[in-house]
Amino acid sequence: MKNIEKWAIIVPVSVVVIWLIRELYGALNITWSNGFTLQYMLIFYLIFGAFIYKERPIIQKVSIILGAVFCLVGDTFLASALVNHFNFGGLRMPLGMAGFFIGHAFWFVAMLMFPAKATKKQYYLSYGITFGILLILWFILVNNNFDLLSILSLVYCFALGAPLSHSIANFRQNLSFKLLAIFYAIFIFSDLLIGMHDIKGLDIPLYGFSVWFTYIIALSGISYSILTFKGDQNEKTNE
Repeated sequence: MKNIEKWAIIVPVSVVVIWLIRELYGALNITWSNGFTLQYMLIFYLIFGAFIYKERPIIQKVSIILGAVFCLVGDTFLASALVNHFNFGGLRMPLGMAGFFIGHAFWFVAMLMFPAKATKKQYYLSYGITFGILLILWFILVNNNFDLLSILSLVYCFALGAPLSHSIANFRQNLSFKLLAIFYAIFIFSDLLIGMHDIKGLDIPLYGFSVWFTYIIALSGISYSILTFKGDQNEKTNE
């Protein structure tokens, strides 16, 4: 009951603030999408959580929050939310990937601060196999004659492959690493669909629904898993 009382304020405060932000978007003539509602809710969720888990290092709390913020920045470019003010043209995808790259980099920094028990051999195997599979998938399903977007998407693979590999290497340690591995795999699948459609030019049935559905699940799952990470470092915070 005590934990429920701590978290109960999140929903009403988030509803009010998100409504105000949406009104601000309208006043500034910035396009609003349902995805922004989700992302702002997750950002507020992570901000509140940063105060609840008081024993965590401040740099870890900031990294967790900034991870979500830059994912929002990336989606702002991909969704062309600023189209009424700026015409980014061919820079829409590169800027979007840059935002998500930085966001996942912050989340990876936060993950590295959690206790991990994997051996060097487990890390070598995990990183080697994961990046090998990602490289094959990129070459077959995303690469379009090695153009700029194809190369940038390959670089972007490192932002998603690193936390996935780290989670897989520590998969047996606790439930949190298991969840992070699963949700990062879903995130990669969601981005793979975007790469296949927007870079490779493949026709994908139910493309919009499939991307958003998997993206929402992955983003929410990663936010939850990284915030409520259960391990030696934060066992006392969950009392």
